[in-house]
Amino acid sequence: MKLKGLGEECVNHGLFGGIEHAETHQRYRINLSNVDGSYNFELDVLDEKKICASLPKMNDAHCLNQLKDMGILISEAAINERSCLYEKNPGEINLLIGADYVGKLLTGNIKHLSGSSVAVQTHLGWTVMGKSDTINTNKSSSLQVLSLHVNNAKISDLWNLDSLGIKEDSAKRTKTETQELALEHFRETVSRDSTGR
Repeated sequence: MKLKGLGEECVNHGLFGGIEHAETHQRYRINLSNVDGSYNFELDVLDEKKICASLPKMNDAHCLNQLKDMGILISEAAINERSCLYEKNPGEINLLIGADYVGKLLTGNIKHLSGSSVAVQTHLGWTVMGKSDTINTNKSSSLQVLSLHVNNAKISDLWNLDSLGIKEDSAKRTKTETQELALEHFRETVSRDSTGR
C-alpha cells in the first residue's frame, strides 16, 4: 500500500511535564475496517517513527475469562497475523486514534469488568482499558492495558501513523533548562587572566 502524501503539517507536541516540541509531519489518508469488513472509514493521519513505548500484553486471566464469558474477543487473547495490527511485536503501538475520530468509532456499549477495567465496544472491535491487578515480573505496579482488534492494513505500509509526539530521545529540554545549562557551561569554561582578558 503505497500511501500518497497529502502535504505536511507542523504540530506543536505538548508532552508530559510541560515540554513542548514543534515538528513537521507528513499527512496521509487511510482506510480502516473491522475484522469482517462490515464497517470501514477513512481518516487522515500523521507519520511518526515511534508513537510511544510498547504496551504490555494483557495477561490478567480473571479479566480474560470475564471477557470470554461475555463473548468478547480481543486481540490479546487470540492474535491472528492476518487481522491484528502489528509489525514486529504485538505490543508495539502503530496507530493512535485521536479524539477527533474516536467519537465516530464508539458504539456506546460498555461492559464493566472486575477492578477498574472496562471493555468498550467500537465499530472496529472491543478495547479494554483501565488498570490491571496482575503484577508484571518486570514491574510491580499496575499496568495500563489496551487492546484493539483491527484489520485491513500492513504496518510497514502505515508508517507508524498519527503522532503522539513522545520520542525515545529524552534529551529534549525546555528552553529554560537549555538556557540554565548554557549559563552553567559559560561560568565553568570562561575565565579572565591577570590583564582582564
